[in-house]
Amino acid sequence: SSSTTLIDSSDGMGRSIQKSFWKDLSTVNITNGLSWSKTFTTPGSNPVTHWVQNDIGCVSPEIPVAIDVYPSPAVNFPSVPEVCQDHPPFTLSATPVAGVFSGTGITSAGLFTPLIASDTNMIVYSVTGTNGCMGRDSQQVVVWPSPVADAGPPVSAVPAGNSLTLTGTASNGFPPFIYQWDPSSLITGPSTNPVAIVTLTKDTLFRFLVTDSRGCKGADSIKVVLLLTLKIPNAFTPNGDFVNDT
Repeated sequence: SSSTTLIDSSDGMGRSIQKSFWKDLSTVNITNGLSWSKTFTTPGSNPVTHWVQNDIGCVSPEIPVAIDVYPSPAVNFPSVPEVCQDHPPFTLSATPVAGVFSGTGITSAGLFTPLIASDTNMIVYSVTGTNGCMGRDSQQVVVWPSPVADAGPPVSAVPAGNSLTLTGTASNGFPPFIYQWDPSSLITGPSTNPVAIVTLTKDTLFRFLVTDSRGCKGADSIKVVLLLTLKIPNAFTPNGDFVNDT
């Protein structure tokens, strides 16, 4: 729809204008006032006539005014599924293709990045037709916050072969959470508990993955560094083979 207002700027030629008439020929409705407004919902030509009356009763000829209403482009912007904040950037689509996107977290070409968007985002797609008229459509895009995984601080100086407990935690997101430690083959017992027991023979980097009830994911890692064991030789063989030579 489009609203149009016409304003009377008639010259009374030395006399004062007492009345200003407007006739909408589509409804044959006559109104009196210094301005005339109408909201048009369909394209096409909308004829209006205007005349005035001065203070001594003289009436001017009716002046035709043609109001042409042009169609706006028909825009279709399909709904967008809810996404997690950790979802990689993706491109939205709408028709006709010559339009421009606007809103939080989206480029004009339609590349949407959930990580920099807010929880609920109003995305607008606008298209300007060849006649200069603009059409637009909008969608709300909901971005769910991803859980924050914490695998704990780095661990060092652990004697090889000793058991160690890793304690992971999760915040943010929507519980209940699903947990996973990797590499799972080094976990004693289930690798799906937030608390894991490990026995290592070498330095190892563990990854702690959390998935919430909406399928959103968060991850953290922890490195376990073993205590170096010094090997003290009990023999002295100075034969130049670099083994127990000193």
